[in-house]
Amino acid sequence: MAATPFPIDETRTGIALAYKNEEMIADQVLPVVTPVPKKEFTYLNYPIAEGLTVPDTKMGRRSEANTISLSATETPSATDDYALSDLVPNDDVDNAPEGYDPLNHATETVTDLMILDREIRVAGLVFNAATYGAGNKVQLSGTSQWSDFANSDPFRAMWDALDIPTVRPNLGTFGQATWNKLAIHPKVIAGVYGSASTRGKVLLADLAEALEIPKLIVGKARVNTAKRGQAAVLNRAWGKHAAFLHVNPRANNQRGMTFGMTVPKGRLRQVRIIDEPKIGVGGSQRVQVESQVKELIAAADCGYFFQDAVA
Repeated sequence: MAATPFPIDETRTGIALAYKNEEMIADQVLPVVTPVPKKEFTYLNYPIAEGLTVPDTKMGRRSEANTISLSATETPSATDDYALSDLVPNDDVDNAPEGYDPLNHATETVTDLMILDREIRVAGLVFNAATYGAGNKVQLSGTSQWSDFANSDPFRAMWDALDIPTVRPNLGTFGQATWNKLAIHPKVIAGVYGSASTRGKVLLADLAEALEIPKLIVGKARVNTAKRGQAAVLNRAWGKHAAFLHVNPRANNQRGMTFGMTVPKGRLRQVRIIDEPKIGVGGSQRVQVESQVKELIAAADCGYFFQDAVA
């Protein structure tokens, strides 16, 4: 490996890796898998039948066990490079109050923006109709949208959709705007608590239990889509959609059937502290957070997408 003039700062890398934003769900939707050693890598697309076809397991008293032989398409890919930095004047470092480290604070600030950027990328993949096959998606409109309480029946729609993917989904994902309507929909409340229920809203965990799905999550993140210098325009990163996915936590780029994954080169994030002697009186230090990852869809047949679930 070639030497670098700006080595990794292990202390701040630890901060960047440990930093969490509870509103972000990308790591649950496309989990981070085993790192790859090089930028270029391959991942395997298994034919759907392979994962569901059981070979002969009967074994004779003096014979060998059958060996599985899975056919798969080896697909080339490569991680993408992402980075963002903040400048910290050395004067701020020298005059920082006791117990406060401006470099650590800058690391957290930049990491938060890097995590939001990843959230937007993952939402753009998972909440994208082009990701799914024709039989694994539906675009709702008018009276079929779940914001129409009189005519739509989202509980029945979700229940039926869970049986469509090749492998039954174990994770449901809603945008916050979708959940806001779904939680107070009369037919959802009736489906979970019974038709005589007078409850005002359904609880996420109760809906998951009623749908017989292990987990439901809501994407809450907001993003400013206005250009720099213009008035802020805040939009939901996850939009007005819903998706149900089979996520295999044991899968990686070489084994296991799963809807999608995040493949990192090395650690998910790392930090460099770069001296900037010409910036500011006394110079500055650049806190640069970097990430080399590839978010990919490995088995779109393991998911189902409701586009425009609410108006």
